[in-house]
Order: sequence, then structure tokens, then C-alpha cells
Amino acid sequence: MNYEALTIEQTDIWIRNIEKTIAFAEALEERYDNRMKAMDDQYIAIYRTGWRKFFNDPEYWISAGGNVYAMGSLGKARKMTPLSYPEVKLRYFVDFYRTQKEIEYKETYERWAKYAKRPFEVHESDIIFYQKMKRFHAKATEIAHNLGMEYEAFNLDEDS
Repeated sequence: MNYEALTIEQTDIWIRNIEKTIAFAEALEERYDNRMKAMDDQYIAIYRTGWRKFFNDPEYWISAGGNVYAMGSLGKARKMTPLSYPEVKLRYFVDFYRTQKEIEYKETYERWAKYAKRPFEVHESDIIFYQKMKRFHAKATEIAHNLGMEYEAFNLDEDS
């Protein structure tokens, strides 16, 4: 099913919104990567220094609830700061983006940016993609809000 063509201004709004969604997801990725780096540093500082490096595994794992365990151990690494609930949600969100959405969003952005100079003919698949992207953005906004992260710069533009 074909829909009416978007104007050049509407096409630009759609493309900017995809770009903002990608930038927002990458900002959340960076926040997650920084938290994991801090957790790595904390684990090394506590469990891999002095005589402890002989008794503690160099690796650790994080449970679904955000608790930290030394590899091969059933006991929590008690001195480690576990992930908070919003950080656990961020962990799964970033994994979902990296494994399923990153390539799709970037490729769509590249395709649409190439044809933005002329009116964009909208098909049903484009509308479905755009609606899914807006839902993805809404989830990202909820996670950023729960983390106390500034996200107003990533708000989507109104499309008509």
C-alpha cells in the first residue's frame, strides 16, 4: 500500500528523528560502557591485588538481577557495587540495540538521507519502521529518565 509523498520538510523531520534516535542509543551505550569499565576497575582494585590475585578469578559475571559474582563462584562478590534496577534495564536495552537495531537504524538513515532532497514516497513498511523507531525512542527516554540522564537534546521533532 502506498501513501502520499512526504514534503521535503517532513522528510527532513523523519531523517532528523532517526538521527536523534541513533545518537540517543549511542549515548546510552556510552553510559553503559562507562559503568562496565568502572565495574572492571573496581573488581581489579578489590579482588586482583596483593595475595588476593591468587585466590580470585580474573573474570567476573553479572547475574540477571545485577549482582556480581567471581567466575566459577556461587557467592556474591560482596565488596562490589551491584547494578541498580535502571542499570539492569539499560544493560538489556543496549544489548537489544547492539544485536538487533543498530545496523537497521544506521542503514535506514543512510538510505533516507540519500533521497531527502526530493519528496519521499511513503510505503507501509516505512510507516511501520518509523512507528517502531518511535516506540524504541520512548523506551530509551524512560531508561534515561530512570538513570537521571539528560535526554532533552534527543527529543524527537513533531511530524505531521
